[in-house]
Amino acid sequence: MYCSEHRFAPPPPPSLPTPLPSDQFTQGLDMSMKGYVAPDGMMGFHATPLPIPNPQPFPPQQWADVSSLFTPPQTLLHPSQSAPNFQTNPPQHQAVQANPLAPPPALLPEGERCIYPMCNKRRYKEDDGKMHNFCGRYHATEYKKLKGESFPPEMKCKTPGCTRQKRARDEGGGYYDYCGRSCRDGSFRTKPAGIIHVHHKFFSAAGEKCSLPGCDKPRFVDPASGRVHDYCGITHANQATIQSGGVSQVCSVRLLSPGEQGPVQSHFSSQWAKGKGACPTITCAFEITNQQLETRWNTYKQSLPRGSQCVEKYYHGTKLKCDIVNAGNPCNDNDCGICGISKFGMFRKFIRRNINFQRFGHGFYFAPNSSKCHDYTQGVQTHRAMLLVEILPGKKHTILSNDVKLTNPPDGCHSVFGKQAKPSTTQSVCGLVNASGQYEKLKKKFSKSWCSKKGNVPKISHVLEIVNPKLQQRLDNYVSKLSWPYNGVEQYYHGTQIKCDMLEYYEPCSKSNCGVCGISKRGFDPQRINSSSWQRFGKGFYFAPNSSKSYDYPRATHDATDKYHCMLVCDIAPGCKYTLYKDDHRLEVLLRDIIRSTEAPNGFGDYGRVQI
Repeated sequence: MYCSEHRFAPPPPPSLPTPLPSDQFTQGLDMSMKGYVAPDGMMGFHATPLPIPNPQPFPPQQWADVSSLFTPPQTLLHPSQSAPNFQTNPPQHQAVQANPLAPPPALLPEGERCIYPMCNKRRYKEDDGKMHNFCGRYHATEYKKLKGESFPPEMKCKTPGCTRQKRARDEGGGYYDYCGRSCRDGSFRTKPAGIIHVHHKFFSAAGEKCSLPGCDKPRFVDPASGRVHDYCGITHANQATIQSGGVSQVCSVRLLSPGEQGPVQSHFSSQWAKGKGACPTITCAFEITNQQLETRWNTYKQSLPRGSQCVEKYYHGTKLKCDIVNAGNPCNDNDCGICGISKFGMFRKFIRRNINFQRFGHGFYFAPNSSKCHDYTQGVQTHRAMLLVEILPGKKHTILSNDVKLTNPPDGCHSVFGKQAKPSTTQSVCGLVNASGQYEKLKKKFSKSWCSKKGNVPKISHVLEIVNPKLQQRLDNYVSKLSWPYNGVEQYYHGTQIKCDMLEYYEPCSKSNCGVCGISKRGFDPQRINSSSWQRFGKGFYFAPNSSKSYDYPRATHDATDKYHCMLVCDIAPGCKYTLYKDDHRLEVLLRDIIRSTEAPNGFGDYGRVQI
């Protein structure tokens, strides 16, 4: 594959929490954050926002360049394992004001209501009329726990993270290995601690009341860890934050001095990839401290096995919707990702909120390069912001190609690390390798076949070799059927459009409108020929021996500029050529008649070939 002045825009960014407030801020807000992302989807950290000015309101060319061959890898932390213990309920991003005048819900009669505390469901009644004390098995089991009637360890469900008792067999006695179908089928997912789910909700003893003044409800108890939280639920935890005079007690924001900002600026600049344009200037940096998230971060670090507790600095790009510089505190806008993550960490429910495509499946994405995450920042007016966080990736599972269906790291791993394929790597179906050995040869061939009337020869930035064993076998089989002297193979150019960043992961994308990747994987499909447009010699595939001719047809990558293009250098078997000296858009019918005619030219094969 052959790229002339190649440029790619970033892939659709990973989806992440879309939390809070809105005003205006600064572009490239880096945040020196000490944080962790647990596999259950929760994150804690300190942070330092780094606003970076953008002289124009985000011109596309400043955010889309990826010209370096070694673009930054991404780390995806999957929310798949049980969470560490948390101190408070992670509040929803919109507080709900309780109405003290609202009448309480009607209760069922005591003889019909489940005896589990705070449950208003009807007791389970069997077909023979037998009435049980509980609405179902779950509350019956949890009630035993409250009474101290626990089951022995050998009776615990085999699924890691599940605290329920094994289910009794309906016939023959004994117990199953699991508590239910979800654990048996592997669809069980440990819920983030502190988030209330109706089927997992139970409360502490009546003496432990909610910490919100005026609330007499018992505190929420996390069913996975047994931790008693400060409030009865997310609503009152959110309300307590508002009543305490803003979010200053949740996290604090401190503007870094010029001396403190220097190392942050140096790190940001050193991690800016070449070819992404000029590195933006950081106007100010902040340190965001959140004691609760810090505690969770330390707890998670201690839970990792020795040797997997390495702390790494990564960037994370998200939305900024407020003027945190002048406000001094994170805002309450549900659409402000910077402030939402700073206050509450990361939650799985916000994954894919704004971005559908995720290269390595469902999870949170980070990158070691500031230029990579800069493509995913969304700011206000002339500034953008991003987070610089210290993360605990644990043991990484490294992959070299996209896997959008990935849901969890393999057993024993804590995160997924997407890395470029090595230059010597060739994938089994359709791989890309760095064609360093052919670079000078193709560059010279490209310049030599360029027509001087077309202007200066474009600069070649990258050359990639596409390896597809299936297509190679089809070509070899076709050539073997041709008789001499029509069984030769020639190199021709073909111009088409590209819609992805093929240089990043050395793998063709799956976009239907990306011509380069589609041809690389499946070859030339007759159904993809655009019959509605004018074609000089009728419907068919067009190639040219001159690079300048094919250069008129490739479309620019992502944006509307003509700065970067990509074309293919193909090995083709033209067979016997039918030569023309003028246009004939009806040639498709003519060739078909010639091929079917008993008087077809000697040596003319199954496929007509045209040369002018």
